[in-house]
Amino acid sequence: MGGVGSGRGYQGGKDTTRDYYSLDVRRLQRDDLLKPGRSFGWNWHHHEKVSSIQIHAQQEYLILDYRHRKADEDWKAQYYPVRLDRTGCFYGDWRAWFFARLMDAVDA
Repeated sequence: MGGVGSGRGYQGGKDTTRDYYSLDVRRLQRDDLLKPGRSFGWNWHHHEKVSSIQIHAQQEYLILDYRHRKADEDWKAQYYPVRLDRTGCFYGDWRAWFFARLMDAVDA
C-alpha cells in the first residue's frame, strides 16, 4: 500500500490543473476590464516572476499574449484568442464567461 506512483498525487509526469495559473473572468468583469478596446497586463510570481500575460479585450473575445518559463529555462511566448460569452442577469447587467478557445495556442 502507498508505494511510488500510488494515489492521485502522482500523474506519471503529466501536467495537472494545479500546475497552471488561473485567470478569473469574474474578477476581470468586476474590475471593468472586459470592455472592448481595453488592454492590460497580469503577472504571476513564485519567488520571482514566472509568467506574464497581456490581455486585449475585443467585443466577442479576449486576445491573451502569454509568456512563461520554468526554472532557468528561456521564456516561452504563446498567443491565445479566447471567446467571451455573455448572459443577461435577472436584475439587469450581464455576466461574462470564457466560452472556448477559438483555436489552439500558437507559439509567438
